[in-house]
Amino acid sequence: MSLGTVFLVLTLIWAAIYALSYVLKSSRTHSLLPSTATARHTQRRIWTESTTTVVLKGLHLRVHTTAWNLSHDLLSTSLASSQKARLRRVLKQFYDLGPVVSLMGMLIALGFLATAGSTSVMSLAHKVWVSASDPSTAPPEAPNILTKRSIDPFRGTQSHRSDSFIKPIIPGVTVPLSHLPVILAAVFLGQIVHELGHAIAAAIESLPILSVGASFTLFFPSAFVTLSTAALDSLIPRARARVVTAGPFHNLLLWCILVAVGYTHVGNIFWSIMYRDVSVLGRVVVSVDTQSPLRRYLPSGSVITALDDTLLGSQNASYDGWFSYLNQDRHDQSLGWCAALPENSNSCCSGSGTPGLSCFVSLKSPSIRGCLDPVSILSHFNSAKRCAADTECLTTQQCIKPHASEQLLRITVQGTSLENPDVILWRGPAEEVWEEVQVGILSPRIPLLPVSLPYSMEIFWEYLLMASLSLFFFNLLPLPYLDGSQFLDTILEASLQDPRRINSDEYELEAVEERRRPRRNVWWKEVLRWLIPELTIGLLAVCTLVGTLNIYWH
Repeated sequence: MSLGTVFLVLTLIWAAIYALSYVLKSSRTHSLLPSTATARHTQRRIWTESTTTVVLKGLHLRVHTTAWNLSHDLLSTSLASSQKARLRRVLKQFYDLGPVVSLMGMLIALGFLATAGSTSVMSLAHKVWVSASDPSTAPPEAPNILTKRSIDPFRGTQSHRSDSFIKPIIPGVTVPLSHLPVILAAVFLGQIVHELGHAIAAAIESLPILSVGASFTLFFPSAFVTLSTAALDSLIPRARARVVTAGPFHNLLLWCILVAVGYTHVGNIFWSIMYRDVSVLGRVVVSVDTQSPLRRYLPSGSVITALDDTLLGSQNASYDGWFSYLNQDRHDQSLGWCAALPENSNSCCSGSGTPGLSCFVSLKSPSIRGCLDPVSILSHFNSAKRCAADTECLTTQQCIKPHASEQLLRITVQGTSLENPDVILWRGPAEEVWEEVQVGILSPRIPLLPVSLPYSMEIFWEYLLMASLSLFFFNLLPLPYLDGSQFLDTILEASLQDPRRINSDEYELEAVEERRRPRRNVWWKEVLRWLIPELTIGLLAVCTLVGTLNIYWH
């Protein structure tokens, strides 16, 4: 997937949104109801019903609804009843864990930012110092840091390396651009779980919700639950902390569940119903880069059984011959081929090669060099006799093999029917095959099933793990509009709360009437409320800027 493709898809999406907006607006032009003049210039409300409103402004689409408010109120009423008093007490004790783990998460997140910032600064300073003392190590004007496959979903191997302490997930830079939809889907699902936590905790505290909804800005989706600020501020610190930290707490719970399910290998049992394990034969071709010349020769679902003379099939589940062979420095052939080297034909071995010919060298000593067409010798299965010495060949032939400088790689492939093996000849660095060809070990039992489905789901699973843990830590940073800012206010207020009222579950009636919670004029509390977010913003800016420079400065 290229940037042009992403731009085209986004253009089509927003064109469809605005086309739908125009149709909906046209269907309401004859309405007898008056319109709001001010709203016409600031935003386009393209759909308004008794429960749902859709607002479109620029490249921002927002949908919010009150359809779920009644269900949430019924849940709150049910939990507040005397019959559910025990359940409510248990739920409160469970969500009391939220402030505890969230406090630790906030401290860990701030410590991580401080450590990452200092480490990244020192790393960048070292690179600048080395570049200043040795100009040859200066970064190139157009660094090539794009990776075709930085996350291997089958072995968990990362091909992209960075000296930065932070390794951000940037589609098209640190991970393939084709992963962008998967990343957005994982983050959006993590946000839904996050907002669900706030809604459940609010129901436990009999706190009503105003609306729920989702938005789509440029290309980034998000979910939200709107709570009454006055009602939330009226809660005592302990109850408010439960509601504020329930979102990050749910993200952490989701991460723990995903990790536990991963360790049980339930996914392997599920996929074994629809797919068979062919690791004893080799590796299944899942996909090939669209720009790779191998794309036409390696169809999806075919099985690669060998690279040169190295068999990829194994009973050992931990053995990954595909990775180890393609990423090693030397690829020596144990056996040669019986062929006749033409006399006085070694120009390709001295650098002035003839197109279509490759340099071959005999196995005997002293070696003899000559130029031959590698396709006729190497590419057809069993087309030439394999040998270890000249004595195994005809008198007019020698036992030869390609010169190491030719970078020839034989890829033995079986079709989707697991029959009729063929040999594909690749000329070039073996690492490029590793980057351009994605392989796995599962082959569909039914031809209609896509071979990429298990691996796409595994990629999504990995990103959902990262998104869940990232949302937990990121939302606990004491930054404006994040849960961490409200949690910090709650901690500061709890530090000044009457100890006899900390564990009380009563409302502050005065705060409800005035729609605000009474504040005590304590100078150090106000200083911390201003200082901690400002320091966090500074640390986040340093980590982002310096971390990006470290990625580009090799």
